[in-house]
Amino acid sequence: MILGTAAHPFRPFEDWIRVVHLVEELGYGMTCQSANPLSRGDAYVELGVAARETKHLLLATTVAVPAPANPAVMAASIATVNQISDGRAVLGMGRGTATARMIGERGLTTAGLEEHVTAVRALLAGHEVDWHETPLRLGWLDREPPPVILAAYGPKTLRMAGRCADGVLIASAVRGRVLREAIRTVRTAAREAGRDPAELAIWVMGRASVGDDADESLGDLKAILAGAGRQLDERDPDLGEDLRPALAELKNRYVEADHVVPGGANDALIDELGLVDYLAGRFAITGTPKECRDQLQELADLGVDCVFLNGAMRNEERMIVSMADRVGVSFQAKADLAESATP
Repeated sequence: MILGTAAHPFRPFEDWIRVVHLVEELGYGMTCQSANPLSRGDAYVELGVAARETKHLLLATTVAVPAPANPAVMAASIATVNQISDGRAVLGMGRGTATARMIGERGLTTAGLEEHVTAVRALLAGHEVDWHETPLRLGWLDREPPPVILAAYGPKTLRMAGRCADGVLIASAVRGRVLREAIRTVRTAAREAGRDPAELAIWVMGRASVGDDADESLGDLKAILAGAGRQLDERDPDLGEDLRPALAELKNRYVEADHVVPGGANDALIDELGLVDYLAGRFAITGTPKECRDQLQELADLGVDCVFLNGAMRNEERMIVSMADRVGVSFQAKADLAESATP
């Protein structure tokens, strides 16, 4: 299992590419760039530059939103990065409802997203695709296609990833029962579609911080955990009845001006509402170096292939260095446990 990380996507390109070099020097296996056109420049162009300036890192979009583009546009963009990087590109795709709304488009339906994923994968494999009665084919491809990793939160999208993608980026949890159930859902869907679940890449996303004790490690993460809590559905089946009122209060009182800003009002809010332990246990890799290593080893033993770590805004470089130096950036699954994790 590899770890991946990156500079915050809102940073200027010069900062982002400098951190890309740092990530590779520290031994991480993946870095990525946001594909939101309103928050920064073209992700594919920037990843193409990173392809020229790195040797080993996987280079991923997190995540590219297909609506309303023709699938050949996205396929050609990531295939170009794949050419430049000698096969190290990864296309992270997602429904991207919020991003679509920001650019004045409607987010894709579940059926529309599956149609796009299927078409993009076929185009990247060199096949001809009939798109709205027009034949499409990328005739210039000359290497193995990059994998398409579908970001998924709820059960419908998790099942879709199992049916039609090369892998899944699980966004609903990085630890605990929710994560185990999500992995089970993806693998079951793959098997039902006649695919080998073992060939499906499992990626997870987690907020990360390491310290000498729990208080120190959580200090940087409370703002980003508050942001994760704000996105939770109050009907989420993992939430106990005691937490639902607190989550509703978080949504009502959340300060948008302090969104993911360390030391802002939302830090104190999740402390006041008693949500810190739940949110950290679901969404974060955090604690002492040993505790972080144990959490990551558990993921490796579940069969996770890549953990994408992000840290608090303005402090992500400290997280990137401290996780590499104090925790490690590669974990090997225990064979007996990895086999038993596959349903």
